[in-house]
This record gives sequence, structure tokens and C-alpha cells, in this order.
Amino acid sequence: MNKAWLLGTCLALLAVFTPISSAAQNEQLTRSAYKVLDNRFRLDHGIEEVTLVIYRTPGAGPAVIVRPDGSKLYAHTTPSNVRWFGEGDFDVITIEKPMPGPWQIIGSLDRRNNIEILSDLQLRLDQAPRVIYQNERLKLTAELVNLGNRLNIDAFYQSTELALFLLKRQVSKNGEFSGTDTSKIGRFFDNGTGLDEYPRDGVFTGEMDFVLAPGRYQLYMNVSNKTFSRVATQDIELKKNPIKSKVIRIKGSAKKVHYSINPVELDLASVAINLLVQGAANFQYPLSIVAPDQAQVDIELDFLERTGDYKISGWLFATTVSGREVAIAIPIERFSVIKGQRITNDVSQNGPTEAELAVPKLSTGNPNLVTGQKAPPAE
Repeated sequence: MNKAWLLGTCLALLAVFTPISSAAQNEQLTRSAYKVLDNRFRLDHGIEEVTLVIYRTPGAGPAVIVRPDGSKLYAHTTPSNVRWFGEGDFDVITIEKPMPGPWQIIGSLDRRNNIEILSDLQLRLDQAPRVIYQNERLKLTAELVNLGNRLNIDAFYQSTELALFLLKRQVSKNGEFSGTDTSKIGRFFDNGTGLDEYPRDGVFTGEMDFVLAPGRYQLYMNVSNKTFSRVATQDIELKKNPIKSKVIRIKGSAKKVHYSINPVELDLASVAINLLVQGAANFQYPLSIVAPDQAQVDIELDFLERTGDYKISGWLFATTVSGREVAIAIPIERFSVIKGQRITNDVSQNGPTEAELAVPKLSTGNPNLVTGQKAPPAE
């Protein structure tokens, strides 16, 4: 017997019967849970839903799917349990309760790409904080997983959209929570823009602004494309904005903006505030307050030397008393400044209230107050 032939035969048998390593098995399962041979594969009983991602050669028409009983599925005529989306050189087909047995795909398939068979698609959402504040901006990430592994199939995501909603929770008569009003608060992207770190890596990133009224809500995330849909939920509590603002006026002219920070919610030593005063003719004046270590802060407006209408807005950055870093939008305040008007301390008609006069000037001369460049003088 030829020794070379015998050695080759033994090596071939060894390749066939040698167990696949755990790492290699996991990598195979990441891509597909089923072996595809000559465009044939087998689906076991008990599968609730399966999604096929089929890559075609450029210019080829949609594939044809042959079920175990010999019946065929076409892109243009599908039964109620089949959803088919075709675009460019790929097909995405989702089948609910597929027939157990051998299946076959007929068409001009691109041999450079595998046929993806996904039978355990799940939506995995980052755990959001249990307590969130009004006007807080939050970064959340989400990903689709198959058999516990992140799904990273570019063709699959081309038609996929992820959106996040807040569902208002109310207590019903029997003591159970029920959902009422629903508000869309953001979308997720995997394009490497905004807060998304890497494009097309299978990790979707959303930038959420929680601008609704305080209360108990349910975060409701929905991911869907033309063939399937998945949902993830989480209960949260939306608390009042921990910083309040108020314009102090004398005879109709704004003199300062008063900010009140809630020390029960925020560590005052960690607070940093960025503000921007804006007016006509593209006037902008930035201000910053770093670690005021006090709950009451005033911003004097004596740097505004022109009569006119203005607005002040900004962001508060701080650490909560529980140790969580937060970024919260400060409510916009609009006001008017009147120059050349004699201001007195009487409280007649348009004068200030006693409460307004009692507000301490805590930020006057505050070494932690950093301003931008001096505003241009009045003409």
C-alpha cells in the first residue's frame, strides 16, 4: 500500500473527526447556528423565529426558498408568517415558526459571503440609572445579539432603526402600574457620529434628553427593520431638575440671574456650570462657575452695556450624592436690559419684591466665577 496515500487518508479522517475547539465553536455560533452545505440547511423543531441574511451576486434577482415539504417562498408572494426585505445585493427574510426539516436556497449567491441563519435574536440595552433628572442628557448603548454574541452584519443593519421612548406610568385602581402617554426621546445610531464611538461595529449609541415632567416612567426601546422587531424595557424615576434659575429685575431691567442648586441631590464641591449669554447682532458672552461649594449662586449682569433682549442658557456638570456623574441642561431664562434708566430701591409698581431684594449676592467677587471676554461697549 502506498504510504503517502495512507498518510493522506489518515490526515483527512483526523480532520473530519477531531473535535472543534471551544473558541472555534463560539466563533461559528457568532456567525450562524446552522451548517449550510450546497445552500441547504436544517431547522430543528421548536424554533419560534428565524432570520436569513442571503448575499447575492451583483445584479442577481431575489433568492427562492424551498421549504421541507417542497413548497417555495418568493420575495413577491409571501405567507403571513414570512417577512421579506430585499435591497441591493442581499435579502433579509424572517420566518415565524418555520417548518422543521431540510431547507434549501436557490439563486445566484455570492460565494464570498456566508448565508447567515439567526434563530435567537435578542435586544440588549445598557442598564440606565434608576433615577434620572429632568433635562439630563444620557448616553445609552444597545446591541442585537444572536446566541449571546453581538451581531455584526452590515447588510442586516442597513434597514434597521432603533428608537427609545418614555412610557408614563400611572397606578391603576387595583394598585398595578399601567402605561399611558408615550413620548419618543431619542434614536440610536451606529455611524460613528455624535456619541457613537465606532461606525458599523454593531453597537448602537443614543443621546437622550429627558425633558418630560417628573414621575415614574418605563424606558421602552424598539428595534425594527422590514422583517423583524424586538423590544427592551426598564422602569425609571424622573426627578425634578436639581438646579433652578430666576432673573432678578428692578423696574423691568434685569440685574442678575439667581441659581439654586439642590444639595440633597448633588455634591456641591463637584459642580461646574457653563453658561452663555446671547443677544442681538450675534452677541455672545460665556461664563463658567467651578465648584461654588454653595447652594445659592448669583450672576451679576452689569457687564451688559447695551439696552436689549437677552437669554442665558447652559449646562450643569456634577456628581450626585450617590456618586453618579450627570450632565443637566439649565432652563433658559430670557430677560431685557434697560440702560440709561435711574434705578432706585423703591418697590412701587415695577420694582422688585421683598423676596427678590432679600436674595444674597453670593457670587459677587466669587473667585470661582470665570467670565468670557468683555462685551463690546454701548454705541
